[in-house]
Amino acid sequence: MFRTASLLILLLAISNLAYPQNIPSDVDLDAYVQPHLNEVSELWKEKSYEDALAILRGLHEIPGMDTTAYAWPSILYNMACAHSLLGAHDSAMFYLKGVVDAGYQNCDHFMNDSDLDPLRSDPEFKILAQRVKRASEFWDDPAIATKYRENISEDEKLAELAKFWMEVKMNFVYFDHVP
Repeated sequence: MFRTASLLILLLAISNLAYPQNIPSDVDLDAYVQPHLNEVSELWKEKSYEDALAILRGLHEIPGMDTTAYAWPSILYNMACAHSLLGAHDSAMFYLKGVVDAGYQNCDHFMNDSDLDPLRSDPEFKILAQRVKRASEFWDDPAIATKYRENISEDEKLAELAKFWMEVKMNFVYFDHVP
């Protein structure tokens, strides 16, 4: 019995060491990531894509990183670009799909980024490009441009509500953390 209890206590102690007890907040993660992304940018200028990718992989593995509003899409996008430039087509498409799934909307950058040139002939890239284009055109929808009227249609109400929540999501980065 004593041996079993001792073994159980030892296993619990080891498991507590294996997992961080205080996962940092999004603010802490974004602040931690920014200097690393700056370093990645410097390595990019030197065309040291493998070194940049090593830093990005380290950031990608941090627990909770996928919940950050700013850092996560930047990490995924840069990983896609690095893999593309290094000729790892499948990995590049994997990360590119991840960034589009995360809500990437900068259509001009997506369509003109020379780092993604090796991927442009892939049919999956074309599908992702269409998704980014649709997401970026959301704000150009006529229902969103509705002028004030006393009574508007249900479609216009829904479009305006969607626009409002998108603005909240994009401009109040940590809105979900506000009490």
